[in-house]
Amino acid sequence: MKLLSLAGAETDSQVYAVLVSASLVLSVWGAYAQFVPNPDAVHYLRAAELFANGQWSEGAEVYRWPFYSASVAFVIALTGASALAAAHTVNALLDAATAVIFVALVGRLAGDSRRIVLWAALFILMHPKLMQLRPLIIRDHGFFAFFLLALYLLVVDRQSPSIMRKLGIAGAIALATLFRLEGAFLFLIVPAFYFFDRSSSFAAKAAVVAVVLLVCGLFVPGYSLWTGTNAFSTSSVTGVVGGWSGQIENLFKHMHVLSGQLEKMLPPGRNVGALAYAGIVWAITLDVLLRALTMPIAVLAIFAFLPRRLLPEFATRFVGWFAWWQLPLLLTFMAFALFLDWRYAMAFALVGGIPAVFALEAAAHNASFGGRREKLVLYAAVGAIVIPFMLAVPKVSNLSYMRDAGYWIRDELPVGTGILTNEGRLAYFSGRAYEREIRFRVTEGLKDSLPGADYLLLHIHSEVSPSMPGIDQAKIVATFKGEGDGRIVAYRLR
Repeated sequence: MKLLSLAGAETDSQVYAVLVSASLVLSVWGAYAQFVPNPDAVHYLRAAELFANGQWSEGAEVYRWPFYSASVAFVIALTGASALAAAHTVNALLDAATAVIFVALVGRLAGDSRRIVLWAALFILMHPKLMQLRPLIIRDHGFFAFFLLALYLLVVDRQSPSIMRKLGIAGAIALATLFRLEGAFLFLIVPAFYFFDRSSSFAAKAAVVAVVLLVCGLFVPGYSLWTGTNAFSTSSVTGVVGGWSGQIENLFKHMHVLSGQLEKMLPPGRNVGALAYAGIVWAITLDVLLRALTMPIAVLAIFAFLPRRLLPEFATRFVGWFAWWQLPLLLTFMAFALFLDWRYAMAFALVGGIPAVFALEAAAHNASFGGRREKLVLYAAVGAIVIPFMLAVPKVSNLSYMRDAGYWIRDELPVGTGILTNEGRLAYFSGRAYEREIRFRVTEGLKDSLPGADYLLLHIHSEVSPSMPGIDQAKIVATFKGEGDGRIVAYRLR
């Protein structure tokens, strides 16, 4: 309740209590409905199990960004829960914190208006993209919570400056970075916002923007160094240079492939490789931003500025700054990875959604004094949030065949059996030692991993059985069918 006290919203404690309760209920439903975790969850869960057993070096080797798994391991050690249950517990608490901090932040930007607090609570609780992310075992849950906490403390510090609050901002940014590397970007744009916000002249503001753009330009080689050297795994100059050159080479390969595809569609003689690549990166980035925000919320956000601005001056500056500066960050990642998922833009969506809350509140205010037209506008605005949310609520998973296949490994195959699979989620449900007893590879690389394996469990997504050297004559000992064409076939190799 200290956070609520800081926000000057003691009278709204019931709103926050309902918000937290509803958020926890939605998280519980998501965990129940999606009882088979997302594919990359296996790394976090395995690392958490190793951490909980005191195997810190082994756990760190599973995934190079271990703070999320360490948080899950803490819950495992505290409660004795399974890694999956512990991860869902951590996620539920972080998601509830995200909701509370978002509402407190919007309330601060609106001058502690009780009406805006209510609409902010409805908005964040029913944000369709956040609902989709609730069941996923990913680091983003912690990143969102501490990202918003840093911004909330910045707003509080701007209204009541304090050294302790500034230290709190730095601590929140550090915690956000421990969950996702993107959090480190706040170490640049938060101090820059202080200079920008307090600069009285246009030239001073432009200088701040120019400096930040210059630093952002260095992110491209910086990110290539990071990914090319596997973060902090290479310390030699040769390794750093080699990793960097590998990233640049990969970038040119992307450009070459795209250029070849575009030459088939464009008039002969047009050299569009680099330009086409840049255009596609921009187009995908904008698509990712819109998908994270969702089109109905984007429309509401626009209505907060047109035909008249609904946000106070400082709130407009704040939203514009922290939404705009997500662009260079996303462009950097997109230049090297190209097809990133929309969840990488969720920091933008959280900030960019703030104007939508003001639009909702304005629609409600107009409806209370207006006629049928104003009421229809309110219904449409609320529907723009509620309908996408209802579509995003997770349905009960149809992936039980993956869990059944994992249990089959656990119950039917002797300990020490060499098992190979292209579906990492089986490893979690099987309870077998990763890489020692059970290895997972992509389908194309399975043939190179067959030697030494006793069983192969192959996740097949079509009715056509695979033809691969080494398994053509293997005996099928079990088949686990899902809905549609998906199934897992267990082969005995020897």
